[in-house]
Amino acid sequence: KTITLNVIGNNHNNTLIFIRKLIPEFEKETGIQVKVDLAGDSKMKALLDIKSKKGFYDIIAFDSSNLPEYLKARVLIPLDNYIKRDNKEVQWDDVMLTGRMLGTWEGKVYGIPSNIQIWMMMNRKDILDAAGLQVPQTWDELYQYGKKLTNPEKKQYGFVTQCAKTFNSMVHSFWAIMVGFGGLRVTLKDPPKDYTPILTGPIPLETLKFYQKFFEIGPPGMNVYTWDDAIRSYSRGESVIYPIYSDAWSIFEDPTQSQVVGKSIMTPQPYYPGRPESKTLPFGGWCWGISSLSKQKETAWKLLKWMIKPETTRKWIAAGGIPVRISELKDTEIQKQYSWAKYALERDLAGLVDTDYRPRFPDWAMIETIFGEELSAYCTGAKTAEQALADGNQRLKEYLIVKGYPVLSK
Repeated sequence: KTITLNVIGNNHNNTLIFIRKLIPEFEKETGIQVKVDLAGDSKMKALLDIKSKKGFYDIIAFDSSNLPEYLKARVLIPLDNYIKRDNKEVQWDDVMLTGRMLGTWEGKVYGIPSNIQIWMMMNRKDILDAAGLQVPQTWDELYQYGKKLTNPEKKQYGFVTQCAKTFNSMVHSFWAIMVGFGGLRVTLKDPPKDYTPILTGPIPLETLKFYQKFFEIGPPGMNVYTWDDAIRSYSRGESVIYPIYSDAWSIFEDPTQSQVVGKSIMTPQPYYPGRPESKTLPFGGWCWGISSLSKQKETAWKLLKWMIKPETTRKWIAAGGIPVRISELKDTEIQKQYSWAKYALERDLAGLVDTDYRPRFPDWAMIETIFGEELSAYCTGAKTAEQALADGNQRLKEYLIVKGYPVLSK
């Protein structure tokens, strides 16, 4: 009888490489059939599967920011005992800290990383070199360089980012850029003791006001750009600097998707002088975990173990995937292939990485909704920065109180 694993997958380039190019090899080696469901809303399918107690899926993909919500619904099981038992094959300590943190909650591991997204910055090195400029290290440098490099007549702009409320475009980039201003965890006061929103503080306000400088050096209409708009702007050679997650590197180096292949370097985003925490690399991403209702947990672990073992992750890189292990990031050939690898290694080993810059709790999605609307209102000129943050803060506070979270500053 053929054994079949049913997987709720995630539709990201790095994971798709694994699904399309490596899973067939796993199936051939083991005789286990793997069916990956990529259609529709992965979170909705996972929660419905558990709520209905069907247990159809064995492996469930999850966004790291949704992990607490999944655990509250008892979707996933801890993987610690599996990792400990099979660590000779897994070599868990060699996985980047970012990769280990991604699927970890309250000291327990619930997921194996399938797509690590470290917030970095794309730079057109050829244009910077021609202008006699280095990659900007501070936000003021970025603005000054951006002004020098912006030439609307040539349709060249110094900077691009996404600002739309759709697809969480503005929220995700704003929270990551805010880390570069020193705002590491400035969303909620002291969770889980106190969930009072604190987004009217000085760092969120300073970050949001800086967007006016971004607009000065960005392409027309950037204030309503989605992810796709910003990616398109950089990939067709219109924009010089673009902060974005590291997994986008493969897009800009793919000649079928990009006109700037071989012209870029990916580095950390600028930092804020005098605020050491601003050098922290924010990161997110996706993991694969085992469903609590799976009747084939050992078989499911067999796939996850195969997915993360060093032999597979090397093949993943060769197929176009991104490095996930410390030993891989140290490899000089891989550093040539991925310019961001050496920077990720330095910050990872120094502990200057954080996945909780976006608070991981069951209602993060409401923050996305509320602040997607409020930040977008600022970008379109409907509200001032002060108004947008104050209104968002108040709306979030009222929501959290209704949901029963401890909000001690009423």
